[in-house]
Amino acid sequence: LISGGRLHIVPATEITVNVSASVVLKDLDLAAVTQQHISNGISTLINNVWRSREIGDQIDLTETYKVIKSVPNVLNVVNILHEGSYAKSGKQYLVALERDFASPLVTVKNGIHSVKLV
Repeated sequence: LISGGRLHIVPATEITVNVSASVVLKDLDLAAVTQQHISNGISTLINNVWRSREIGDQIDLTETYKVIKSVPNVLNVVNILHEGSYAKSGKQYLVALERDFASPLVTVKNGIHSVKLV
C-alpha cells in the first residue's frame, strides 16, 4: 500500500477545549470555592474521561452539564459554551463545539474555563 501510494497517514487534530458556563448558586458566600470546583471538574472530565476515549469519540458535551450540576452549591446551569481551538497549516482556528460536532480525527486537550455567576 505504501509503495503504491494508496496509504495516507493523517495525524489527529488536537483541539483545546475551553468552556464558559453561567450558573446560579445557592449561597453566594461560597462563590469562589464553587467556581474553582466547577473549573476543576471540567478539567478532570477533559483530562481523565474524554482523553481516555478513542480518537474521534472523545467529546460528549452533555457530560459537561452533568459535571457542573453535580458541584455542591450549584442551583442551576443557565448556559454552557464549548469552544475548540486548533492549529492547521500554521493558522489558529476557533470553533464552537456543538452537539452535532463530530470529527473522526480529533483528540482533546484541556483549555481555559470560565464560570460566570448570574
